[in-house]
Amino acid sequence: MTRLLPALASLWLLALAPAALALADGPEEVEEVEEVQTVQSGAPGEARGTLDVVGKLHPVLVHFPIAWLLLLGLVDGLTFGLRRERWARAGLWLLALAVLSAVPTVVTGLLRASHVQDPKLVEELVEHRNLGLLTLGAATLALVLRLIRRNKLDGLWRLAYLALIAGAVGLVIATGHHGGMLVFGENYFSF
Repeated sequence: MTRLLPALASLWLLALAPAALALADGPEEVEEVEEVQTVQSGAPGEARGTLDVVGKLHPVLVHFPIAWLLLLGLVDGLTFGLRRERWARAGLWLLALAVLSAVPTVVTGLLRASHVQDPKLVEELVEHRNLGLLTLGAATLALVLRLIRRNKLDGLWRLAYLALIAGAVGLVIATGHHGGMLVFGENYFSF
């Protein structure tokens, strides 16, 4: 763990370097604002309630299950591919974190989806929702399998588990793609 902290700190500094360089160049010129228009989300006259506000947390929360599942795919690939059985416990924790973080992500996504009125977005939204629910389902089944087997996966159990994890990783990528298309448009990352 002590070797991991300097590596993480270095990655953090590399991620912040472009922003620091931009600040070092000095402030950019700011245009003068002539007119200010107030914009309110939702339909005109619609009251913004607590559930609407909670639903707006979806973009913040969505990154956690994605990161945990992708990291789990890597750790499980190394654990089972290279026979590093001592890493199995880390995989179990990553899977638990992925499932636990996916629950509020799905809930906030469902709350947010209930406020979408644009008919052009509804079809894409349904696809995104269904893929998100399938991702949570596959990850939850994998966690249940791992807990029932007490983290000892061999033979067909290992094959079933790895199929669920591969499915969950593929599904979370597809879910993210459809979420990106909802936010950034249909040509976001076209195939």
